Amino acid sequence: MTAYPISVRKDVSIFDATNFMARHDFGNLIVSDGDDEREDGQPLGIISERDIMREIAKEKTLPDKQVRDIQYTNFEKITPGISVLEAARIMISKKARLLV
Repeated sequence: MTAYPISVRKDVSIFDATNFMARHDFGNLIVSDGDDEREDGQPLGIISERDIMREIAKEKTLPDKQVRDIQYTNFEKITPGISVLEAARIMISKKARLLV
């Protein structure tokens, strides 16, 4: 886990987020409320390759939307100091695939 994970602002286009994910080989990306690239905003949601593929299947093209339009917002938040064991317990008890 990293204390300062890479995130994307909520107003970034799905197209730009997809390119960023592809360039860095990310399967998921945190959506934040930061106002600029230097500001570490609070996590608002997560977008995944799966979310993007669903939108493409529905729209038959890469939609002209922002990441906030497709983000998953029901995620578990943890603190940087949490142990791996406690993180695993949270994932099991909440049936979570991701922790932020």
